[in-house]
Amino acid sequence: MAKPTLSVLLPNYNHSKYLPLSLGALVDRERCPDEVIVIDDGSTDNSWEIIQEYARKHSHIRAYRNEKNMGANYTVDRAFGLATGEFIYSGAADDFVLPGFFEKCMALLEKHPEAGLCCTAGDWRELHTGLNWHIGAGMSDVPAYLSPQRLCELERRGRLFIAGHTVIVNKALLVAAGRFPPATKYASDWYTYNLIGFKYGICVVPEVLAVCQISPDTLFLRGRRNREEDLQVMEAIVRLWSQEKWQDSIQRMKSCGALYIWGWLML
Repeated sequence: MAKPTLSVLLPNYNHSKYLPLSLGALVDRERCPDEVIVIDDGSTDNSWEIIQEYARKHSHIRAYRNEKNMGANYTVDRAFGLATGEFIYSGAADDFVLPGFFEKCMALLEKHPEAGLCCTAGDWRELHTGLNWHIGAGMSDVPAYLSPQRLCELERRGRLFIAGHTVIVNKALLVAAGRFPPATKYASDWYTYNLIGFKYGICVVPEVLAVCQISPDTLFLRGRRNREEDLQVMEAIVRLWSQEKWQDSIQRMKSCGALYIWGWLML
């Protein structure tokens, strides 16, 4: 049988200093993505030249450019529309994956086609403080499929965390879930991946295989610092839950307290 295909989405805005690392991690691998869709979001540095150079050298890298800066949500959505793979990895130009990431995740997804996505333990590195931490390693001791019921058990014990920068997701299910709802802004990956996971279950590779590099001006940190915007995101999540067709998934998330991650204001 044919292997399932994989598309990597990589939006970029003024991250030229990170591109050799993020793009370099997507080439010359045992299991390369079938396509890497890189979209430069109107950068003012030399990002576009670096992206074009990688596209010339590697046929699976496809380079596009927004005429002006349109923002992360627009750029990811455009990349998604261009993707042809059965599975999607939505990366970031300042993050990078480690050897074995694609090989191990895709092998597990092939073994468990019932799963909605696969994730690994996540590595976070604060560039401005030097802090480094891992989350998600305690979900399983071995590579495994975790049912929705198992996710509820882990959530109640405070051991469930689907690290967005480590997720390879089934494209058809991502479409069915509404992709990444714009109203949820910087929480869109958390919202969608948990919605899919609590309905179909997930595969987990309990290793650190992807790195998220955090600077003080990331979209997530800017949003969390803005109390009004943060409240708008929380309200958007609750409103979507009231309309969402996937009530079986939502009821599981409610019953196990998945919204605790947003803290007291969410209550």
